[in-house]
Amino acid sequence: MAGAPLPLSLADTTANQPVFTMTAIESLLAAHRRIASRVSRTPLLSSSLLNQWLGHDIYFKAECLQKVGAFKARGACNAIAWLVENGRNPRRIVASSSGNHAQAVAWAAGLFGIPATVYMLANVSGVKARATESYGAQVVPCRDRREADARVADAAAEPGTFWVPPYNDRQVILGQGTAVYEALSDMGAVDAVFAPAAAVACCPVR
Repeated sequence: MAGAPLPLSLADTTANQPVFTMTAIESLLAAHRRIASRVSRTPLLSSSLLNQWLGHDIYFKAECLQKVGAFKARGACNAIAWLVENGRNPRRIVASSSGNHAQAVAWAAGLFGIPATVYMLANVSGVKARATESYGAQVVPCRDRREADARVADAAAEPGTFWVPPYNDRQVILGQGTAVYEALSDMGAVDAVFAPAAAVACCPVR
């Protein structure tokens, strides 16, 4: 059983149309309530020297201090917690990742006592592989990304198995979005929010 493809009902991105519907915002708030007791509310940090150089007050959402050291914990935790909350208790969680998502899925599955299997590239950092195993997941090495993707898809087809993808799943996206929700809640009004394409490092400016 794979995660629902694609995000929220976010995406009317036509000119002058809001990106977030009220349904999406309500779902985001529900995700935050769902995981708040399980993840860390990470601080906003600032550098006086950087602010001086750039002429703005810049704040960084320090998700490096999050569980497993990354914001990925939010998405994995919300996806699995949502399943349990809705009575869809999987017998196994699977994922394909060689990075922070692998550790996040292993950690989140362990919170709920659900066995997890993570398909990783065989040449992954030994530190990351051992960290994933330390959270209780079984790590299955694969020759390349194609093999990992094929094996996780096959595993997800087994009854009682749920695939937690790293990003293209509604509940994963909502969980990741709680980092920005917290930052904006703590900051109040801001002039801009910047996020790197490969992460949800939130940098409100005011």
